[in-house]
Amino acid sequence: MTFHADAIYERGVLRPLTPLALEEHQVVSLVVSTLPEDASMEGKAARQREVLMAYVAKVESRPDDTPQNGFSNRDHDRLIYGK
Repeated sequence: MTFHADAIYERGVLRPLTPLALEEHQVVSLVVSTLPEDASMEGKAARQREVLMAYVAKVESRPDDTPQNGFSNRDHDRLIYGK
């Protein structure tokens, strides 16, 4: 399987900007391409914005997982500790 995924290099690790359809501990082969040094900041910002908006669209398309019992994570301390 071959696909394209954008990533950010942070603290020695490549972190994908979108979830990857891979199994845990699956070995993959990487081809890393960087933007040319002469690429304008506007171009880099536009690409980052494009990737971010694709991620936001994916998150917003997820179904609403609101519990049907009326409780949410906000109620955790109250339910467990009576606070």
